[in-house]
Amino acid sequence: MVETLREALIIYAKGFLMGCADAVPGVSGGTIALITGIYDRLIDSITSITPGELLNQASALFDEDESLDILFLMVLGAGILSAILLTLNFVHYMISNQLVATYSFFFGLISASLWTLKDEVDLGDSKKKFSGLTGFLLAFTLSGYATVSVSHGGLILFLSGMIAVTAMVLPGVSGSLLLLILGQYEYITAAVSNFTDSVPELLSGQIGPVISSSKPLLIFSMGGLIGLFTAAKTVEKALEHDRRTTMVFLVSMVLGSLRAPVLRIDQYIISQGLNPVNVAPEIISAVLLGALTVLLLHQVTEDQSS
Repeated sequence: MVETLREALIIYAKGFLMGCADAVPGVSGGTIALITGIYDRLIDSITSITPGELLNQASALFDEDESLDILFLMVLGAGILSAILLTLNFVHYMISNQLVATYSFFFGLISASLWTLKDEVDLGDSKKKFSGLTGFLLAFTLSGYATVSVSHGGLILFLSGMIAVTAMVLPGVSGSLLLLILGQYEYITAAVSNFTDSVPELLSGQIGPVISSSKPLLIFSMGGLIGLFTAAKTVEKALEHDRRTTMVFLVSMVLGSLRAPVLRIDQYIISQGLNPVNVAPEIISAVLLGALTVLLLHQVTEDQSS
Protein backbone atom coordinates (compact mmCIF):
# COMPACT_ATOMS: atom_id res chain seq x y z
CA MET A 1 0.00 0.00 0.00
CA VAL A 2 0.94 3.66 -0.33
CA GLU A 3 1.60 4.77 3.22
CA THR A 4 3.06 8.29 3.07
CA LEU A 5 2.67 11.43 0.98
CA ARG A 6 6.33 11.22 0.00
CA GLU A 7 5.88 7.68 -1.29
CA ALA A 8 2.79 8.77 -3.20
CA LEU A 9 4.68 11.62 -4.87
CA ILE A 10 7.51 9.28 -5.86
CA ILE A 11 5.05 6.79 -7.34
CA TYR A 12 3.26 9.62 -9.17
CA ALA A 13 6.58 10.82 -10.63
CA LYS A 14 7.41 7.31 -11.83
CA GLY A 15 3.95 7.06 -13.39
CA PHE A 16 4.52 10.41 -15.09
CA LEU A 17 7.73 9.11 -16.67
CA MET A 18 5.93 5.96 -17.79
CA GLY A 19 3.17 8.04 -19.35
CA CYS A 20 5.65 10.19 -21.25
CA ALA A 21 7.27 7.04 -22.63
CA ASP A 22 4.07 5.28 -23.64
CA ALA A 23 2.78 8.40 -25.40
CA VAL A 24 5.39 8.06 -28.16
CA PRO A 25 5.86 5.00 -30.42
CA GLY A 26 9.02 3.04 -29.76
CA VAL A 27 9.55 3.76 -26.06
CA SER A 28 7.84 1.44 -23.62
CA GLY A 29 6.32 2.45 -20.33
CA GLY A 30 7.28 -1.03 -19.19
CA THR A 31 10.92 -0.15 -19.81
CA ILE A 32 10.57 2.92 -17.60
CA ALA A 33 8.92 0.75 -14.95
CA LEU A 34 11.99 -1.49 -15.03
CA ILE A 35 14.34 1.47 -14.78
CA THR A 36 12.47 2.96 -11.82
CA GLY A 37 12.21 -0.38 -10.02
CA ILE A 38 8.41 -0.80 -9.98
CA TYR A 39 7.87 -3.28 -12.82
CA ASP A 40 7.31 -6.37 -10.64
CA ARG A 41 5.05 -4.46 -8.28
CA LEU A 42 3.05 -3.13 -11.23
CA ILE A 43 2.51 -6.58 -12.72
CA ASP A 44 1.66 -8.13 -9.36
CA SER A 45 -0.85 -5.35 -8.68
CA ILE A 46 -2.55 -5.70 -12.06
CA THR A 47 -2.80 -9.47 -12.01
CA SER A 48 -4.08 -9.60 -8.42
CA ILE A 49 -7.11 -7.46 -9.19
CA THR A 50 -10.32 -8.35 -11.04
CA PRO A 51 -13.24 -6.02 -11.80
CA GLY A 52 -15.41 -7.96 -9.36
CA GLU A 53 -12.91 -7.50 -6.56
CA LEU A 54 -12.72 -3.77 -7.25
CA LEU A 55 -16.50 -3.49 -6.91
CA ASN A 56 -16.81 -5.75 -3.89
CA GLN A 57 -13.77 -4.59 -1.94
CA ALA A 58 -13.95 -0.80 -1.89
CA SER A 59 -12.72 -0.96 1.68
CA ALA A 60 -9.32 -2.04 0.30
CA LEU A 61 -8.48 1.62 -0.20
CA PHE A 62 -8.32 2.11 3.55
CA ASP A 63 -7.38 -1.34 4.83
CA GLU A 64 -3.69 -1.48 5.66
CA ASP A 65 -3.82 -5.27 5.69
CA GLU A 66 -5.43 -5.50 2.27
CA SER A 67 -3.28 -7.42 -0.21
CA LEU A 68 -4.62 -5.57 -3.24
CA ASP A 69 -2.33 -2.64 -4.02
CA ILE A 70 -5.16 -0.42 -5.27
CA LEU A 71 -3.79 2.90 -4.02
CA PHE A 72 -0.48 2.18 -5.76
CA LEU A 73 -2.29 1.69 -9.06
CA MET A 74 -4.42 4.80 -8.53
CA VAL A 75 -1.46 7.08 -7.82
CA LEU A 76 0.64 5.53 -10.58
CA GLY A 77 -2.30 5.78 -12.97
CA ALA A 78 -2.76 9.47 -12.16
CA GLY A 79 0.88 10.08 -13.07
CA ILE A 80 0.57 8.10 -16.29
CA LEU A 81 -2.65 9.83 -17.32
CA SER A 82 -1.42 13.36 -16.69
CA ALA A 83 1.80 12.67 -18.61
CA ILE A 84 -0.09 11.17 -21.54
CA LEU A 85 -2.38 14.21 -21.76
CA LEU A 86 0.57 16.62 -21.77
CA THR A 87 2.73 14.58 -24.12
CA LEU A 88 0.00 13.82 -26.65
CA ASN A 89 -0.89 17.51 -26.84
CA PHE A 90 2.73 18.25 -27.69
CA VAL A 91 2.87 15.38 -30.19
CA HIS A 92 -0.30 16.64 -31.87
CA TYR A 93 1.30 20.06 -32.26
CA MET A 94 4.45 18.48 -33.72
CA ILE A 95 2.52 16.30 -36.16
CA SER A 96 0.49 19.31 -37.27
CA ASN A 97 3.57 21.46 -37.82
CA GLN A 98 6.53 19.09 -38.33
CA LEU A 99 5.09 15.81 -39.56
CA VAL A 100 8.17 14.57 -41.41
CA ALA A 101 10.51 15.23 -38.49
CA THR A 102 8.04 13.73 -35.98
CA TYR A 103 7.50 10.48 -37.86
CA SER A 104 11.21 10.23 -38.64
CA PHE A 105 11.84 10.54 -34.90
CA PHE A 106 9.33 7.74 -34.34
CA PHE A 107 11.14 5.60 -36.93
CA GLY A 108 14.38 6.11 -35.00
CA LEU A 109 12.70 5.19 -31.72
CA ILE A 110 11.24 1.99 -33.17
CA SER A 111 14.44 0.98 -34.98
CA ALA A 112 16.55 1.38 -31.86
CA SER A 113 13.97 -0.55 -29.83
CA LEU A 114 14.59 -3.49 -32.15
CA TRP A 115 18.29 -3.33 -31.34
CA THR A 116 17.65 -3.32 -27.60
CA LEU A 117 15.37 -6.35 -27.96
CA LYS A 118 17.74 -8.41 -30.11
CA ASP A 119 18.69 -10.70 -27.22
CA GLU A 120 15.02 -11.69 -26.87
CA VAL A 121 14.96 -13.16 -30.39
CA ASP A 122 15.58 -16.89 -30.65
CA LEU A 123 14.63 -18.53 -33.95
CA GLY A 124 16.02 -21.92 -32.99
CA ASP A 125 12.96 -23.99 -33.98
CA SER A 126 10.06 -23.94 -36.43
CA LYS A 127 7.60 -22.80 -33.75
CA LYS A 128 9.56 -19.63 -33.06
CA LYS A 129 10.12 -18.98 -36.78
CA PHE A 130 6.39 -19.29 -37.43
CA SER A 131 5.67 -16.99 -34.50
CA GLY A 132 8.12 -14.42 -35.84
CA LEU A 133 6.72 -14.56 -39.36
CA THR A 134 3.17 -14.23 -38.05
CA GLY A 135 4.03 -11.21 -35.91
CA PHE A 136 5.87 -9.47 -38.73
CA LEU A 137 3.15 -10.05 -41.33
CA LEU A 138 0.42 -9.00 -38.91
CA ALA A 139 2.06 -5.66 -38.09
CA PHE A 140 3.24 -5.06 -41.66
CA THR A 141 -0.21 -5.73 -43.11
CA LEU A 142 -2.10 -3.72 -40.50
CA SER A 143 0.32 -0.80 -40.91
CA GLY A 144 -0.35 -0.68 -44.64
CA TYR A 145 -4.09 -1.08 -44.27
CA ALA A 146 -4.34 1.62 -41.61
CA THR A 147 -2.73 4.25 -43.85
CA VAL A 148 -5.24 3.84 -46.68
CA SER A 149 -8.48 2.71 -45.06
CA VAL A 150 -8.81 3.47 -41.39
CA SER A 151 -11.93 3.72 -39.25
CA HIS A 152 -12.32 5.59 -35.98
CA GLY A 153 -15.66 4.10 -34.99
CA GLY A 154 -16.60 3.20 -31.45
CA LEU A 155 -15.72 -0.49 -31.75
CA ILE A 156 -12.31 0.24 -33.28
CA LEU A 157 -11.52 2.78 -30.55
CA PHE A 158 -12.64 0.34 -27.84
CA LEU A 159 -10.48 -2.47 -29.22
CA SER A 160 -7.56 -0.08 -29.71
CA GLY A 161 -7.76 0.87 -26.04
CA MET A 162 -7.75 -2.80 -25.04
CA ILE A 163 -4.72 -3.54 -27.19
CA ALA A 164 -2.73 -0.44 -26.30
CA VAL A 165 -2.93 -0.98 -22.55
CA THR A 166 -1.22 -4.38 -22.85
CA ALA A 167 2.02 -2.46 -23.42
CA MET A 168 2.08 -1.83 -19.66
CA VAL A 169 3.36 -5.39 -19.24
CA LEU A 170 5.69 -5.41 -22.23
CA PRO A 171 9.12 -3.82 -21.81
CA GLY A 172 10.19 -2.75 -25.30
CA VAL A 173 6.73 -2.43 -26.86
CA SER A 174 4.76 0.79 -26.31
CA GLY A 175 1.03 1.39 -26.41
CA SER A 176 1.52 4.19 -28.93
CA LEU A 177 3.37 1.82 -31.25
CA LEU A 178 0.36 -0.47 -31.26
CA LEU A 179 -1.90 2.52 -31.97
CA LEU A 180 0.39 3.51 -34.83
CA ILE A 181 0.06 0.03 -36.33
CA LEU A 182 -3.74 0.25 -36.01
CA GLY A 183 -3.86 3.71 -37.58
CA GLN A 184 -5.33 5.30 -34.45
CA TYR A 185 -2.36 7.26 -33.13
CA GLU A 186 -2.94 10.58 -34.89
CA TYR A 187 -6.65 10.37 -34.20
CA ILE A 188 -6.12 9.86 -30.47
CA THR A 189 -3.57 12.69 -30.24
CA ALA A 190 -6.03 15.00 -32.00
CA ALA A 191 -8.85 13.84 -29.71
CA VAL A 192 -6.75 14.60 -26.62
CA SER A 193 -5.87 18.04 -28.00
CA ASN A 194 -9.53 18.80 -28.78
CA PHE A 195 -10.58 17.73 -25.30
CA THR A 196 -8.02 19.90 -23.50
CA ASP A 197 -8.91 22.85 -25.74
CA SER A 198 -12.58 22.47 -24.81
CA VAL A 199 -12.06 22.33 -21.03
CA PRO A 200 -11.70 26.14 -20.58
CA GLU A 201 -15.13 26.56 -22.17
CA LEU A 202 -16.61 25.05 -19.01
CA LEU A 203 -15.80 28.32 -17.27
CA SER A 204 -18.28 30.06 -19.52
CA GLY A 205 -20.94 27.43 -18.92
CA GLN A 206 -20.54 25.65 -22.26
CA ILE A 207 -20.58 21.95 -21.48
CA GLY A 208 -21.46 20.77 -24.98
CA PRO A 209 -17.91 20.99 -26.46
CA VAL A 210 -16.45 19.05 -23.52
CA ILE A 211 -19.02 16.27 -23.81
CA SER A 212 -18.55 16.03 -27.57
CA SER A 213 -14.75 15.99 -27.43
CA SER A 214 -14.64 13.50 -24.57
CA LYS A 215 -16.72 10.78 -26.25
CA PRO A 216 -13.92 9.11 -28.26
CA LEU A 217 -11.58 9.27 -25.27
CA LEU A 218 -14.17 7.70 -22.97
CA ILE A 219 -14.71 4.82 -25.41
CA PHE A 220 -10.95 4.36 -25.76
CA SER A 221 -10.51 4.48 -21.97
CA MET A 222 -13.22 1.90 -21.38
CA GLY A 223 -11.44 -0.43 -23.76
CA GLY A 224 -8.21 0.25 -21.91
CA LEU A 225 -9.82 -0.54 -18.56
CA ILE A 226 -11.15 -3.85 -19.84
CA GLY A 227 -7.78 -4.62 -21.38
CA LEU A 228 -6.07 -3.92 -18.08
CA PHE A 229 -7.86 -6.86 -16.50
CA THR A 230 -8.05 -9.20 -19.51
CA ALA A 231 -5.57 -8.66 -22.34
CA ALA A 232 -2.73 -7.70 -20.01
CA LYS A 233 -3.21 -10.89 -18.02
CA THR A 234 -3.35 -12.94 -21.22
CA VAL A 235 -0.04 -11.51 -22.37
CA GLU A 236 1.51 -12.14 -18.96
CA LYS A 237 0.39 -15.77 -19.05
CA ALA A 238 1.80 -16.16 -22.56
CA LEU A 239 5.14 -14.78 -21.36
CA GLU A 240 5.13 -17.17 -18.39
CA HIS A 241 4.19 -20.16 -20.55
CA ASP A 242 6.68 -19.60 -23.38
CA ARG A 243 8.55 -16.32 -23.07
CA ARG A 244 10.92 -16.91 -25.98
CA THR A 245 8.20 -17.65 -28.53
CA THR A 246 6.01 -14.79 -27.27
CA MET A 247 8.89 -12.31 -27.42
CA VAL A 248 9.81 -13.43 -30.96
CA PHE A 249 6.22 -12.65 -31.97
CA LEU A 250 6.27 -9.23 -30.27
CA VAL A 251 9.69 -8.19 -31.58
CA SER A 252 8.66 -9.25 -35.07
CA MET A 253 5.62 -7.01 -34.73
CA VAL A 254 7.93 -4.11 -33.87
CA LEU A 255 9.91 -4.86 -37.04
CA GLY A 256 6.76 -4.97 -39.16
CA SER A 257 5.52 -1.72 -37.64
CA LEU A 258 8.40 0.22 -39.23
CA ARG A 259 6.24 0.35 -42.33
CA ALA A 260 3.78 2.74 -40.63
CA PRO A 261 6.01 5.83 -40.19
CA VAL A 262 7.62 5.26 -43.61
CA LEU A 263 4.24 5.21 -45.36
CA ARG A 264 3.02 8.26 -43.42
CA ILE A 265 6.12 10.27 -44.39
CA ASP A 266 5.78 9.13 -47.98
CA GLN A 267 2.12 10.15 -48.05
CA TYR A 268 2.94 13.59 -46.72
CA ILE A 269 5.83 14.19 -49.13
CA ILE A 270 3.63 13.26 -52.09
CA SER A 271 0.63 15.29 -50.91
CA GLN A 272 2.78 18.38 -50.36
CA GLY A 273 4.76 17.95 -53.56
CA LEU A 274 8.06 17.95 -51.67
CA ASN A 275 11.39 16.83 -53.07
CA PRO A 276 12.60 13.81 -51.02
CA VAL A 277 16.19 14.96 -51.46
CA ASN A 278 15.45 18.29 -49.81
CA VAL A 279 13.86 16.72 -46.73
CA ALA A 280 16.47 13.94 -46.41
CA PRO A 281 18.67 15.88 -43.91
CA GLU A 282 15.64 16.52 -41.69
CA ILE A 283 14.66 12.85 -41.84
CA ILE A 284 18.14 11.56 -41.07
CA SER A 285 18.64 13.96 -38.15
CA ALA A 286 15.29 13.05 -36.58
CA VAL A 287 15.89 9.31 -37.03
CA LEU A 288 19.28 9.56 -35.33
CA LEU A 289 17.82 11.60 -32.47
CA GLY A 290 15.08 9.04 -31.90
CA ALA A 291 17.53 6.14 -31.99
CA LEU A 292 19.89 7.90 -29.59
CA THR A 293 17.02 8.50 -27.15
CA VAL A 294 16.17 4.80 -26.95
CA LEU A 295 19.79 3.68 -26.77
CA LEU A 296 20.43 6.01 -23.85
CA LEU A 297 17.34 4.67 -22.05
CA HIS A 298 18.53 1.15 -22.73
CA GLN A 299 21.95 1.96 -21.28
CA VAL A 300 20.31 3.29 -18.14
CA THR A 301 18.27 0.09 -17.91
CA GLU A 302 21.39 -2.03 -18.24
CA ASP A 303 23.13 0.00 -15.53
CA GLN A 304 20.17 -0.47 -13.20
CA SER A 305 20.12 -4.23 -13.70
CA SER A 306 23.88 -4.73 -13.34
